[in-house]
Amino acid sequence: MLKNIKISFIFGKQNDSTPKIMKSTIAKIFGMLLLILFTAGVFMYGYLVSLKPQMEGELAIDNLANPVKVLFDEYGIPHIYAQSETDAYRSLGYLHAQERLFQMEMIRRVASGRLSEILGKDFIETDKLFRTLGMEQIAEKSAQTFFSTNSLPYQQAANAYLDGINQFIASNKTPIEFTILDIPKAKFTPKDCYLVSAYMAFGFAQAFRTDPLITKIYQKLGKDYYNDLLVHSDSSVLKIPVMQQHAAKPTAGEQPNLQAFHPAHNEQMTHIAALTTRITEMLPVPLFHGSNGWIISGAKSKSGKPLLSNDAHIGYSQPAVWYEAHLEYPNQRIYGNHLAGIPFAVIGHNDVSGWGITMFENDDADFFQEKVNPENPNQVWENEKWVNLTVRKEVIKVKNDKEVTFEVRNSKHGAIINDVLKDVNEINTAPVAVWWTMTQQPNAIMQAIYKLGHSRTLSEAQEAVSTIDAPGVNVMYANQKGDIAWWAAAKIPNRPSHVNSMLILDGASGKDEPNGYYNFTENPQNINPEKGYLYSANNQPDSVNGVLHSGYYLTDDRAKRIVQLLEDKKEKWGAEDMKVMITDATSATVQNHIKLIFSIIEEKSAKSDTLKLYQHPAIEILKKWDGNHQVTDIAPTIYHKFLYFITEGLFLDELGEKDFTTLHKTHLLLATMPKLFANKDAIWWDNRQTDDKIETRKEILTQAFNKTIENLESQLGGDTDKWTWGKVHLLEHKHPLGVQKPLNYFFNVGTFGMNGGAEVINNVKALLTKDATQQVAAGPSKRIIIDFADVENAVSVLPTGQSGNFMSKHYADQAPLYNEGKFRKMMMNKEEIEKTKASELLFIKK
Repeated sequence: MLKNIKISFIFGKQNDSTPKIMKSTIAKIFGMLLLILFTAGVFMYGYLVSLKPQMEGELAIDNLANPVKVLFDEYGIPHIYAQSETDAYRSLGYLHAQERLFQMEMIRRVASGRLSEILGKDFIETDKLFRTLGMEQIAEKSAQTFFSTNSLPYQQAANAYLDGINQFIASNKTPIEFTILDIPKAKFTPKDCYLVSAYMAFGFAQAFRTDPLITKIYQKLGKDYYNDLLVHSDSSVLKIPVMQQHAAKPTAGEQPNLQAFHPAHNEQMTHIAALTTRITEMLPVPLFHGSNGWIISGAKSKSGKPLLSNDAHIGYSQPAVWYEAHLEYPNQRIYGNHLAGIPFAVIGHNDVSGWGITMFENDDADFFQEKVNPENPNQVWENEKWVNLTVRKEVIKVKNDKEVTFEVRNSKHGAIINDVLKDVNEINTAPVAVWWTMTQQPNAIMQAIYKLGHSRTLSEAQEAVSTIDAPGVNVMYANQKGDIAWWAAAKIPNRPSHVNSMLILDGASGKDEPNGYYNFTENPQNINPEKGYLYSANNQPDSVNGVLHSGYYLTDDRAKRIVQLLEDKKEKWGAEDMKVMITDATSATVQNHIKLIFSIIEEKSAKSDTLKLYQHPAIEILKKWDGNHQVTDIAPTIYHKFLYFITEGLFLDELGEKDFTTLHKTHLLLATMPKLFANKDAIWWDNRQTDDKIETRKEILTQAFNKTIENLESQLGGDTDKWTWGKVHLLEHKHPLGVQKPLNYFFNVGTFGMNGGAEVINNVKALLTKDATQQVAAGPSKRIIIDFADVENAVSVLPTGQSGNFMSKHYADQAPLYNEGKFRKMMMNKEEIEKTKASELLFIKK
């Protein structure tokens, strides 16, 4: 009877004989259910609203000397006015936490290897890797070294910032993400600041995925395959100019000698590279990918003062990577871009000077194969004797599962990486240790960026930059006096001349050990050049005193376009010109590539070609393409799919699926392609899976084009007019919880069809793929333009918004500006801020 009532009710039909009292009861039940749902919805909405950041009224906190006024502009950016530095940073810490506490929490958990505690067993392998690398240990050492007292200004400011974070945690409900994942409250300490910088350095360290892969190629395939790759920059690559007194031709060949040493087993190399690739894909917080930065001197600008442009390229995520804040207190006015958990502006400007950063891409990590004692697996050969490895025990707590206990072994070079790889010791037990600049000594990064933010002169800025050890960054600097400068800031290892640091090195002989570090004065750098401009696009810096520093530099496509635009413009530059340039999406190289490719494909052979080119309108579309990557363009859709199938024809047969996938996630792939296009005799063109013939460059390119057309027609249809870039080049800003439906509807932002592409200035990039869409992975994490004649009208934009709270109106309010290449002010004029403020908050002493 109840079942029948339920069914008839659902279909809205009731028998006339049904008693009226039953109808009334059903109506009441339905009404009660609606009331319960409505009440629950109201309660949930009220709870979520209660978690929104406080942006007006009064807020009492401890340890303030004087009240602090905070004016929020229309984009939710705080303008903090304090009477002391510590009051300013204490307020900043509180504000930063109420917007980005979950982001802070996730970064410190990644770096310290504590994701499994909240995310479960899927992240055990990730935690093992980060614990093995020793990030928590070096963060602890750095904190002990540089925060043993609270007497220096940077210490006092940083501790005040952390106090602000901790006061927010203690006195407020944590963000909704904490509730969903059951994350306990925990204080932040100076160690956590260094964990953030260590994680940032891990994103810069391409060696973890590149060196094992290159070693395997050299070992398994041989010298000819290795030499056909652009492992080290050659004379064809555009290099960043250095100061003339530093420049000199390299004393040795540009490609270091190949090692005679034959290290670890091929499959071991595959596991190391693949592990790093797989783990980076799983990380809930983004990694750095690259950056653009350029400065134009006052001699070339309309205002007569330098112009600075910077856009750091980082994996897209939600919330946005940077938190912007403007601080004013006696003797300081600074507008900064802050990483979650770091008190000082990593990128920013004060009222007289400013700086941006790009990734240096220097090689600061090496792999050493140790010689193990056959009678004791915990001993390795060192200085003509067997030496014990140091061992520490690690315990990983796992949500809803058993704890995982394992040992981390270290040689003098660093952590033995084998122990975190599944089944590697069954393949080869030879220990491979990771030597990484980041973990060699305590890191002075906090005082470096503190001093940079307070610098008023070129010499003060240079002194601050000179203390940066790792990660390696290019610092682009300018000031109102007219100085412009670029420094490659890092401790650069001084390796023996015979060492090829892209291969696994010999840890037993002692011959491959680095000879300390170069002095900062020997780092690549340039100050006030005659050309009137400086730039960096993660490309190779020129040689210094005969040394061309090795690294994982990106292809020079962006560098060529930047130089092209800077050189071609004869009129003086203004801020509006810089806005156009920073969003430029035209490749400087694809036209030449396409011209070369089709000259090869269409070349008449003496013998008859067995593989015919599929005649298709796409050929003319590519030939007429100017290299632009706008959402309405068709050619980039064809070209990037074509490029994928070229790489498949070149590399898949030799590497196999796993290593082929890894190669696509290194800088090596795109850097190598021009070299291979130009070399018809490259051994990679032959398909090793066909024993009865040797494939030619022409055959592989023709086959790739034919596959491209078949693929696009199957996915997008036969009408090429519908193959627009905006349909396939898509960006969704994903929150760590947004990977789980239906949470994506609440936490994620987008999807958007995006202008730009891989290695154009507007470097909105996706991995090459044969899939129907190219899911954008990384791009400009912010865009900044400063005219030093008018710093109060400098401009910026974030990919989504200032807030990390999805209920905030500032969660994604900048996305339309960003997608359309528009900007907003980085306001510093107090009178203007007062007049246009959206709200006002007053911190008072509790």
